[in-house]
Amino acid sequence: MYFRWRAALCSIITLMVDGLPFQVEVEVMAEFFVAVRYTNTTPVTPDNLCTSWTPMIVCSSDEKVLELNFTNANLKGTLPSSLSQLEYIRSFVAKNSQLTGTLPASISNWTKLNYFDAHIDKFLIANNQLNGTLPSAYSALARLQSFYGDYNMLMGTLPSEYSQLTALGTFSCSNNRLSGTLPASWRTLLLMTELSVTGNSLSGTLPPEYSSWSMISFFEVDGNALTGTLPPEYANWTMLHWLVVNNNFLSGTLPVEYSVNQILFLRLRNNNVAIRIF
Repeated sequence: MYFRWRAALCSIITLMVDGLPFQVEVEVMAEFFVAVRYTNTTPVTPDNLCTSWTPMIVCSSDEKVLELNFTNANLKGTLPSSLSQLEYIRSFVAKNSQLTGTLPASISNWTKLNYFDAHIDKFLIANNQLNGTLPSAYSALARLQSFYGDYNMLMGTLPSEYSQLTALGTFSCSNNRLSGTLPASWRTLLLMTELSVTGNSLSGTLPPEYSSWSMISFFEVDGNALTGTLPPEYANWTMLHWLVVNNNFLSGTLPVEYSVNQILFLRLRNNNVAIRIF
């Protein structure tokens, strides 16, 4: 089947078609199916790209690929860099598969993406076997609202350059191999509502600069090597409902400034944080 796809890909690349503005997208998706070893026997053509794989491939009325959702599709192999040529894509989801390799830096060309769950307003890549680092080039994804990279083998640091992702509301990259500190530069992410970096090897202190996150409701950093105290500045988080910082090396007391009554889920255990009783 793999060789059949390779043959189909070669025939598409050599095909000269006039009046088909999305011919490049046809070629990209054909290469994608080969690269991730997608179990499919239908070659990609200009006639079937936007009709044969609904709802996994969603196109616009003028046949531009807008969304890819291959959840639980048993993908293997790697994400090809040619995906960057899908210039109108806004959502990419490939969770719960067996993808390996690194995240292509070229995806930073997805300037319309708002969701990368991989939720580029949406990018989702959770539950794969991806390794390497988080590309700093993704800071160019100006419309990105959600990023989910949980349960992979990503390493390196949280890029300070992501401070440029000013539309970002959710960043979830738990259970990887990330190290370094929580970047103070992320104070610019004023729309942040959810941060989850559980189960990594992050160190350093909780940045008081995050007090600028006035919309944060979910903050989860348990299972790291964080030190220092809980910043009293986080009292500005008036919408906070979920605070999980257990299994670190935090000390001091729970700041009296915190509105504990509004926090529905609070976890401090396996630290050295005391709670004052009045």
